[in-house]
Amino acid sequence: MTDKIPGTRWLRVIAPILITCIISFMDRVNISFALPGGMEQDLGITSQMAGVASGIFFIGYLFLQIPGGRLAVYGSGKRFIAWSLVAWAVVSIATGFVTHEYQLLVLRFILGISEGGMLPVVLTMVSNWFPEKELG
Repeated sequence: MTDKIPGTRWLRVIAPILITCIISFMDRVNISFALPGGMEQDLGITSQMAGVASGIFFIGYLFLQIPGGRLAVYGSGKRFIAWSLVAWAVVSIATGFVTHEYQLLVLRFILGISEGGMLPVVLTMVSNWFPEKELG
């Protein structure tokens, strides 16, 4: 194996992963901006239900942590990320059309599931694409 590090790999692999991770981190907390910005009043959500809506995301998020990592090792990480991003986008768009607090809870849970396997897959892909001396 050659010690030469292709520079395009950094751009082709790290840039999309970085953008996806930044958006993912922002998406985890976006409900905390939407609720006080008018969503609580529009849906008639109590502060307790707002807390549940914020937290239920992470319950869904747990569901794909281990399966996502296994799929990245034994399956196609790129395909998994592609389908996760599609599901993530559809659920995010659907969240804008909720009319009841329970719809919001279901969509936040599904959003957590669609994002859940992202981090294990990304970490596996980075470990596959980069030699050990480049990993931090």
